[in-house]
Amino acid sequence: MKGIRVDPVAIGQLLRFAVAGLASASVYGLVYLTLAARLPSAQATLAVPPAFLIALAISYALHSLWSFRGRGHGLAGGAQPLRFLIVQLAQFGTNLAITWLLTFWLGTPAWVPLVFTILVVPFASFHLQRKWVFA
Repeated sequence: MKGIRVDPVAIGQLLRFAVAGLASASVYGLVYLTLAARLPSAQATLAVPPAFLIALAISYALHSLWSFRGRGHGLAGGAQPLRFLIVQLAQFGTNLAITWLLTFWLGTPAWVPLVFTILVVPFASFHLQRKWVFA
């Protein structure tokens, strides 16, 4: 049986992505929970946009300068930031939908959606960023 081929570059990117993502997710979580604590639980969705925007700026800086350093610079003009924004908007929509579904429809506490948005959504984001944004 042939061994599994491990791409050390991809492993390094994944580890850096995880650290940068943890930093960004921590900022998102802190801002989200701070704002959501001031709202009725069913309105926790209102805390998502400002938390997302703050984390977005941190995320782009960390991922472009560190996680995927040296990749994607061949894209013309503002293509890389635009692609990053598209991926992040998809992530934003997913976070918003999960938060709305869990808090508004299912009545869970405001912290419950945070578990899903931090543990599930980043896997799709890593793949899209590696293969499309910073390709």
